[in-house]
Amino acid sequence: MKKLFFMLIGIIFLVAINGCSKDELQPNGWQRFWHKETIVMADLNDKHMNLILPKIDAIRTTLNQYVMWDADTIQVYGPGGYTPTAKKSWKVWQGTYERILMGDTINPSTKGVLPSIIKQYLDLRRDNERNDAFDKMWLCIPKELYEQDERFWEWWLETVSNYLTVNLGGPDAWTDGTRSMQEEMKIYHLPTTPDPEDPWHCECSAEIRITDWYLKYAEGPDKKVLLPNDFASTMNNVRNKHAQSRYEMYKNIETPGFEIGTVEDYTTKPVVIEGKTYYVLAFPAIQMVK
Repeated sequence: MKKLFFMLIGIIFLVAINGCSKDELQPNGWQRFWHKETIVMADLNDKHMNLILPKIDAIRTTLNQYVMWDADTIQVYGPGGYTPTAKKSWKVWQGTYERILMGDTINPSTKGVLPSIIKQYLDLRRDNERNDAFDKMWLCIPKELYEQDERFWEWWLETVSNYLTVNLGGPDAWTDGTRSMQEEMKIYHLPTTPDPEDPWHCECSAEIRITDWYLKYAEGPDKKVLLPNDFASTMNNVRNKHAQSRYEMYKNIETPGFEIGTVEDYTTKPVVIEGKTYYVLAFPAIQMVK
């Protein structure tokens, strides 16, 4: 009986570690014991999918004399023009991002997406020994939002994870372990910051790219943002570069037997969580050594 019990446990364990496809990982109950999923920007994704896009559809099909969006007049005599509609869409996107990211831009905020991420990281870091810390922190961006501007969200995930692991979780030789309003404001302003790794090779900010995305959507359902020919390879290079950088940081950990994984473990991946797809960045919640 005891032998049968251990055989069943072994089978369940094998199923647990192999229950993912190559393209979309699907963490099951067993796997979810080992990490903490932190869904981020869900409200922004909801605003994008359920307010901005339907509003663009309505503006482009109305013949009203005044085409309004909140207190803004998009057009006199509809339908609303492509460019003013796209600019207003960006304005709503940006306002939502800033509002939900942090509740205070003068002092370190205790409410918002960023403070929630920070609290989750600090809790995991205190609750786990080094040899149990691998793959603990999962930052999960909704699929629709991530795919609207892959480059921006890769930059965002890289910036946030570095802030957590270096500023807040690094050794005292690097940092005093306290929050930096300057670094948090960099995350706040990231959508409007010129991007040195812009896939269009013009250092365009996310503001320019996302406004263009909404412009193409306003033009019609078959209109798509024209991606550069090397977009896929550029994004793969960006993801691999960030993954390699994170991997190299954790190679410095001296604890014998600590599992740092491979470069692939630090790459953003699509993951299905409770039936919804997210792009996930996983990293250890531990103190690195000098």
